[in-house]
Amino acid sequence: MLPNFAWAYLSNLFMGVVAALGYWKLRKSYEDSGVDTVGYFSKFFGYFSLFMFLMGAPMLIPVALSGVKLGAFYIFGHIFLYISLAYLVLVPINIYEPRYRKAGFWATGFAGALITFVNLVFWNEPSIESGLLSLNVGVPVGPLIGVVVGVSMLSAGGFFAKLAWSRSGNDRYKFGLLALGMLVITLGGPLHDNATSLMMYLIADILTVSGLIYLMAGLFIDWVVEKI
Repeated sequence: MLPNFAWAYLSNLFMGVVAALGYWKLRKSYEDSGVDTVGYFSKFFGYFSLFMFLMGAPMLIPVALSGVKLGAFYIFGHIFLYISLAYLVLVPINIYEPRYRKAGFWATGFAGALITFVNLVFWNEPSIESGLLSLNVGVPVGPLIGVVVGVSMLSAGGFFAKLAWSRSGNDRYKFGLLALGMLVITLGGPLHDNATSLMMYLIADILTVSGLIYLMAGLFIDWVVEKI
């Protein structure tokens, strides 16, 4: 039976696979439609999948890694998270204020670069404590990640919620699920960086996985309805 900490890595790898499926679905839609907003959304999923794969990668390395090396996976893996969020904010901006696309992208990217710098200064060294993977994220870093994730996810989630409110039928369910997924990930993602107990880590995993599943349900609902 796998130790508790291994499940944290496995959940990250699972979420990487799920996000990659989202990228594949949206990339295909973008190639068919040529709509920039769809392209930005696909890049969000693509970079998010790379982020999750790197967070789960220590599970695939057949040697024990020191806390410093595990911290490197955490710090540099999060760079892909910040890139994914920079593309995510372009989804609502491209619809409402396309002239601010560059500003939105680079503002989010700058925030990610700033958090990375702070994380390099306060280098966290993940450890196994009582069978649990503890990320040991520094106090300045965890809340900062929560802010940039919250702003990006809730901006996109609010956009999808507005679309759901104005639509009917499958479109309402699709955009509603996308909005719900963004909200749940906003709650679960930063909780990993600020968790202090096994229960908090468990809740964070459940929320993050659930959020991605809601996103996938929103992306694939049309395909499922067609097959029924």
